[in-house]
Amino acid sequence: MADENTNELTEQETQEEATVTESQSVTLGQMRELARRMAGNIADIGEVVGLLGVFFGECKTAADIAEKAVVSPAFEKIAGAKIIVKFTTANTADNATLNVNNTGAALVTYQGAAIGKSQLSAGKLRLFMYDGENYEFVGDTNTTHNTFSGATAEANGAKGLVPQPKIGDQNKYLMGNAEWGDLPVFTGATDSAGGSAGIVPAPIAGEEEYFLKGNGSWGIPANSGSSGGVSNYRQLTKMNITASANEPYEVSVSLPKSTKFQYAPPNVLLFVPGSSNVVATACDFNNGEAEDFSFDDRYVAFDGTMRLVTEYSAEVSAPVSVSVGGYLSLSEEINKGDFKSVERVTAGEGNVVGIALLASGGGSGSWVRLEEITKPLLIIGNNAYNGAGNLLAENWQNLTDTEKVAAFDNADELSTLPDSILLTHSISVNAPVTLGGGYVSVSEEIDTGDFETITDISVTGGEQAIGIALVSSGGGSGTWARFEEESYIIAVASSGEAYDLDGNLLSDNWANLTDTEKEAIFKTAEGSNPNNIAETLDAFHFEIYSKDNSAQSSSLIEEKTVHTFKVAILSTESKTPACMVKVLPKDQLIVPTGLIPLDDYEYIDSVAMTASVSGNAALRFAVTPDLNTYYVYDSTTGEWASIAAATAANILEDGMTTSEIANVPAEAWLALIGDSEGIGFAYALSITDTAETLYVDAVTLNAAMKGAWRAAIYGDEYAFDYPNNRSMRFTLYESGNWKFNYDAG
Repeated sequence: MADENTNELTEQETQEEATVTESQSVTLGQMRELARRMAGNIADIGEVVGLLGVFFGECKTAADIAEKAVVSPAFEKIAGAKIIVKFTTANTADNATLNVNNTGAALVTYQGAAIGKSQLSAGKLRLFMYDGENYEFVGDTNTTHNTFSGATAEANGAKGLVPQPKIGDQNKYLMGNAEWGDLPVFTGATDSAGGSAGIVPAPIAGEEEYFLKGNGSWGIPANSGSSGGVSNYRQLTKMNITASANEPYEVSVSLPKSTKFQYAPPNVLLFVPGSSNVVATACDFNNGEAEDFSFDDRYVAFDGTMRLVTEYSAEVSAPVSVSVGGYLSLSEEINKGDFKSVERVTAGEGNVVGIALLASGGGSGSWVRLEEITKPLLIIGNNAYNGAGNLLAENWQNLTDTEKVAAFDNADELSTLPDSILLTHSISVNAPVTLGGGYVSVSEEIDTGDFETITDISVTGGEQAIGIALVSSGGGSGTWARFEEESYIIAVASSGEAYDLDGNLLSDNWANLTDTEKEAIFKTAEGSNPNNIAETLDAFHFEIYSKDNSAQSSSLIEEKTVHTFKVAILSTESKTPACMVKVLPKDQLIVPTGLIPLDDYEYIDSVAMTASVSGNAALRFAVTPDLNTYYVYDSTTGEWASIAAATAANILEDGMTTSEIANVPAEAWLALIGDSEGIGFAYALSITDTAETLYVDAVTLNAAMKGAWRAAIYGDEYAFDYPNNRSMRFTLYESGNWKFNYDAG
């Protein structure tokens, strides 16, 4: 050993030193030096730490000075050198550096960036390693721990230090809400209330093979044995058994050999067939079942039958007093296009004494005389027409009450609203000017797009008016008619061609003809449909020729289609009257919004539609198993055929009649329904006269009900016993289909 007062190595130590590598020699030397100094010769702790490869130093540099001076004996500034520094003052300077033993300042970094100034705090020890360029802080600068917070119904919690448990919390558990609490206790369900989740009750001795039941107790399930191990519950089915109390039928099953017979009791089921030939009403079309179908409720009614609506009530405005006495009300606008036809309009209540129809644009002053009449007038524009479409009065709103009453005297009862009305339009004509031996007057230009169909053109005024010619825009005033008391009409296009009213070409260049040539053409002109010219020419005007200069006027008659109208009702009191419109409805389609459930049926034998159809009315059906595709049964092929689209027209054309749907066989219904949960029917209804009968009263199914497995009655219908320790025996006293559920051990 070396002398304790010297640093000399003994010969043995020298030999030991020679047996290790250079790096190991340094380490062993450092360790021996440390041992000597620990024996009493240690100069300071910094030297001891340095001997272990980590040096110690102290920094007393002022807080606001970035270059921190450190004194550490024996420290060498080489890459990999480590030093622990104790800071006596805090640091407030940015980009702090260390200068150990005046070896040169180097930046203090953490994870490659300048360390935060607050990390070099007073009284703290910090470990740094010189990486050849900077002093890298070793460790974690973040020493602050988060606090654990609990979750709520709206937000997550946060990780961190858990809350401190208090005295008495030793058996409690930390819950998700960050509180120490007791775990909930499991409670079982009853026949009227559910249980709750929680710690299950402890089983007692002997219940090691029991199972926790829903009522909160431990027990043996019905399909589990108690003889040990996992039970083997099995099922045996026996079909078409013939048995009676006098002649029972026995069924035996094998069991594992046992002397304890600790088996769960068997569960025995007997099948009860469903009733056959059951007639069930699937739909009786009462008002409450209307929601099960999609249809237009303006034209289809559900009131114990499904039928077309031929009379409905139009909304009527509150009555307004009129000067001649009485009260006038106006109905909502009625669209004739919504129906095949409008057959009658009547009014009632409030002592109604008169009624008039008004087309769109008719004024509220269009009313009828103050007595009990129901002869409506159709008011279109300013003219009044009767039910036959005959003109009764022009400028209806300008008539006196007496004149209006006179017009109603000639009104026919409106049995069917006319499809069209002839309207007379006055055409203004300028003052006549001389031309040859007579006078010519020119009408205003007429735009043919303003009229639906032009049926007539006429001229009134001077008795000497003897001719008329149509001239398209740009035509010359020399286009006139012949000089005799017979009118002819010729249309002249802007390009010069002349046509008769049937559209036949009369001349290629009318303007260049002589008077004699024109007169000859007028004498041969034919045609009675000026609308042919209106369809050819976009616009034209009249040229009227007469022998004198009497004032001229002309008119054009248009055939206007009746689309919409209103009903004016005059009564003697201010009570709002009713307005009933009798119509021939359009063909209607009624489709289901849901299927008729078939869960209780084994199969369908037949379907019957209770309905009434008279005259030319038509009722047809289609069937759907999925509310998407509709089918009709083809009795000639025995197959179902799909309908391209479920429309009233398609089903009226291809659908089944009541007799056809009644004759669909049971196997066809089975094939169509398949695995579907139900069936639905589409109905197409059509009448040609309101006197016809058409309604569907009920849909009935002739079907077989599904059977059910029920628990057999022990003692009356069956019994069981164990004839030996290897089998179980069932004794049956009833015929039928049986299922035996038993514990096979």
